[in-house]
Amino acid sequence: MAIEFTCFGATTKWFRQKMIRSSESPTQSMAKDDLLCVSFPRHNPGHVPILDHVRGPFTPQRRRIVLRRLSVDDLTDFQAYRCDPDVARYQGWEATSDSEARAFLDATGKGRLLQAGEWCQIGIAVRPDAALIGDIGICLSKDETEAEIGFSLNRQHQGKGLAGDAVRAAIQMVFDETPAHRVIGITDTRNLPSIRLLERLGFRKIDTLQSIFQGEACTEYVFALTRRQTAP
Repeated sequence: MAIEFTCFGATTKWFRQKMIRSSESPTQSMAKDDLLCVSFPRHNPGHVPILDHVRGPFTPQRRRIVLRRLSVDDLTDFQAYRCDPDVARYQGWEATSDSEARAFLDATGKGRLLQAGEWCQIGIAVRPDAALIGDIGICLSKDETEAEIGFSLNRQHQGKGLAGDAVRAAIQMVFDETPAHRVIGITDTRNLPSIRLLERLGFRKIDTLQSIFQGEACTEYVFALTRRQTAP
């Protein structure tokens, strides 16, 4: 599930299996050269964060963040927000032990990115030291026609525009590196900050779903942003 104000998260299908029936809807335009993006080779997973393929021009604000690979060295920063109950409130994931988190970071850091039918996890880091402050999950559909995105951010770094910058970068990466024609995000209807963030980025609501989260019935919104509408 998507989380509330304290996480700016959007739901991912990593922890739930459901079919989403939706139709395209017009979206607001978004200039690609206004985005921060890092190149992640799909067939060269690597361990070292990739920090040198940033395209511009960028405003000083957008130069504050970078998307990079996760690694076991991120354990402390990763656990700082993943073990925060407010950040996790509407997320599909749950807090784990350090040993479990370390195994996850190791596997995720070595995994291939943007593979059809599989989730990949990418770190959100702040300059100048590339310290981890959150992560973004992306799942490219098996037919590569769309990608679902989810995101989490440390509470100390919220309210600064960083989540929006990171999601913009991830959207650009999806459209640059895959044939997907749209990106979708799913959020609990009570998660107003996440809804506002998606709408600011040009996403439009295309569907409403009834679901079960942590044993309770809930309602979710499905948002979509199309490649056509992000083209300059």
